[in-house]
Amino acid sequence: MKIARIVLAALLSPLAAAASDLKLELTVGASVRSQPGYSYDYSRKVNPGNTTYPPEYGRGFDRVSAASLYAPDLGLGVSWKNLTLRVSASSFRERFRGTYALVVPSMYVYDLIASDRREAEAGISGSTLAAYLTYTVLVGGGFRVYAGAGAHFLRTKLEVMDDIVYMETVDRVPGVGFTNHRIEISDIAFAEMSLSFAGASGAAGIEYVPAGNYRIFVEGRTRPGRAEIPHPYYQKVGSVTPIELDFSGLVVCFGIRFTI
Repeated sequence: MKIARIVLAALLSPLAAAASDLKLELTVGASVRSQPGYSYDYSRKVNPGNTTYPPEYGRGFDRVSAASLYAPDLGLGVSWKNLTLRVSASSFRERFRGTYALVVPSMYVYDLIASDRREAEAGISGSTLAAYLTYTVLVGGGFRVYAGAGAHFLRTKLEVMDDIVYMETVDRVPGVGFTNHRIEISDIAFAEMSLSFAGASGAAGIEYVPAGNYRIFVEGRTRPGRAEIPHPYYQKVGSVTPIELDFSGLVVCFGIRFTI
């Protein structure tokens, strides 16, 4: 019986040692990243033209500035010795500010051109699910550094310009002709576009272990990704070329990890 116990202990000791190196972790934190803005031009035929003058085109642009996206970041992980597999989820909601312009020629006089521009805000919202495997190195003083790679899935909704609402005024002075041409943009209408795509990502960070079973961390994640969408307004004015939106960039995360 004593021999059997010794044999059983010898068999179970490696499993017990491996189990002692296996730990679970819970991450509670936040993230911030910059969502690049975009800039696009368009043109549309506003007068068909005739034998007297050629067709005329109205032109415009939308210039949308970058937005900083702040989001809560929650994660679960399992580590064995220096290897850690983490899964994190975050959701975000923010507003863009854009400038929208329109230039319209007069249908009566070829070079009597009117223009106006207006600022407006559009929304972006979405969620990200990421998974990555990292390797950790102890550097002393309670600090640990790690780096790894994985993949992420992004699902987002973005408001883009759907229409420009404006009023056009042309004044005619008897005996002089058309002397004044004005347009005034009163509103920018938006349409919501839904986008989803997956991509590879990298992660690197530093942790500080003050005491006990929790760690304070700062982490950077790279998330490349671009998507093409058919712009609703450009389709209305006859352009079928899609626009490219850039969702790539560096995500900075920080928070606390609890280990079990």
